[in-house]
Amino acid sequence: MNIEKLKECVEQFIVENDMFLIDIKCNESNVFNITIDSLTGVPIDKCIELNKLIESQYDRDVEDYELTVSSASISEPFKHINQFHKNSGYEVEVQFMNGTKQIGIMDNVTDDNFSLTYSQKVTEDGKKRKVLKEFVDTITYADANKVTLVIKF
Repeated sequence: MNIEKLKECVEQFIVENDMFLIDIKCNESNVFNITIDSLTGVPIDKCIELNKLIESQYDRDVEDYELTVSSASISEPFKHINQFHKNSGYEVEVQFMNGTKQIGIMDNVTDDNFSLTYSQKVTEDGKKRKVLKEFVDTITYADANKVTLVIKF
């Protein structure tokens, strides 16, 4: 299967449907996994529609492949800038390049960075007990190794 032709087909579909491509993975056994998303979510009907469009472009008698089209998982790290925009205002966990983690509310998403608002107990001068204080850090994408949505039930 021609991966460039496949990418062109997917790109055309996502542009027409106001979506964005998260990933196209392929292994040696011709197993293709395509992950898409949009700012408003992806209905399963759109995954099915893209799957059928791709299947119409390739003859199963000629090409031996397996195809899966899915929407981005809420438990997977963000891979596309639009996922940061989509989840602005929500609680996220940021794992930094140095291995530390911080949970907070992500907002002010730009092309270069985002803000993370979080609370932490700190010792203040003249007080015996730690007090809860709010911090706002600006985090560049280069400093964040992994950013995931915090899921609470």
